[in-house]
Amino acid sequence: MANQSPSQAQEGCRGCTGFTVVEVVVAIVLLSISVMSLSSFTFYSAQLVHRSKMTSLATMVAREGVDDARATAFDDLTVGSATDSVTMGTVILLATTVVSSVEANLKLVIVSVTEPSGRELQRFETHVHKAGS
Repeated sequence: MANQSPSQAQEGCRGCTGFTVVEVVVAIVLLSISVMSLSSFTFYSAQLVHRSKMTSLATMVAREGVDDARATAFDDLTVGSATDSVTMGTVILLATTVVSSVEANLKLVIVSVTEPSGRELQRFETHVHKAGS
């Protein structure tokens, strides 16, 4: 390299500094893959948080439905189904079904909470006994 003139030495070293186009493209591809992974993880996490909130809300509404059924007199519980809409930030459906039992002094109450799409969020069952039996 001692035989080269200063201008030839500068030309040979021109590519020695900075990044090549290939290095930049590889870095952009790796960065893009990382950002897409993080965004999909964030979206999935948001879905899980929403589902958790809906399940908590459904549990609260279903327990309230069971408490209402237990507070109702045995003779006032009519066999059949009833559906109510509950709005607490979002609309969910509360279905209460009363089923008569083989025993005359026992009724089965099924309380289910579903989304309007039909996906069941929570379901509780309880038995109501006739007072004095």
